[in-house]
Amino acid sequence: MLIFNEWRYAVRQPLVWLCIIIPLIFSVMLSSGLAAVEVDSLKQFKLNITMLQMMQLPVLVGVLAPVIFLRDQHASMQELIYATQTSLFKRSLARVCLLICLVFIISLISVLVMIYMHVRQFGYIPNMVSFTVFNSFLVLLPNSCFLVVVAFFVCHKSTTSLPNYVVFAVLWIGYIMLASITGNPLLAGSSIISNRFYTLFVWLDPFAYTAVINSLTNSLGASFAINRVVVSMLAVGIFYITFSKNKKIHY
Repeated sequence: MLIFNEWRYAVRQPLVWLCIIIPLIFSVMLSSGLAAVEVDSLKQFKLNITMLQMMQLPVLVGVLAPVIFLRDQHASMQELIYATQTSLFKRSLARVCLLICLVFIISLISVLVMIYMHVRQFGYIPNMVSFTVFNSFLVLLPNSCFLVVVAFFVCHKSTTSLPNYVVFAVLWIGYIMLASITGNPLLAGSSIISNRFYTLFVWLDPFAYTAVINSLTNSLGASFAINRVVVSMLAVGIFYITFSKNKKIHY
């Protein structure tokens, strides 16, 4: 019941609807703008999906996190909320799960729009559906969980939205810079500055986009699986640490 109440709150926020509409427009523009980058239509589709998520996922989480995690502070109702019978763990978990669902659903809808645009331009592409399923549950979902718990951690360090916006802006820009120096083909002027660093980043890329792009010419290998397990465990660890510290403050 708690998660449904959180969901009803979220869908009544104008900012949430804005974060649904803008990514859809962006996915249409991206599908059209990158249509001629890669001759192979399946590779082009994979690159476009990767570009879409790389550009919009951190922004979505950064914008939506204060709406979900800081609404008690913004409304000056935190003491009243903490006095309710709902445990802090349940309330925290419900809000984290809500934001994960929101970000995942918005991103998945954007992917579906991109699929439609690609099918309209190139026709049905073999393996499109299998890659979409793979990307959704092994790339998009773990990345959404990781970014949301990072936002959960940041928001519980401050009562204002500014630190969250700053952290995610730095994270977004910083990752693009790292992608640029590892030869990401989606970024103009990018080149590999060091083959050793590139190989290391295939393993350590927290979003696994480097491994996905590398898989266009090589197999994924163990690095991808280990990366996904480590990122998922890190997300659980950050949530537990944040909850534990927050529990000590309020009880």
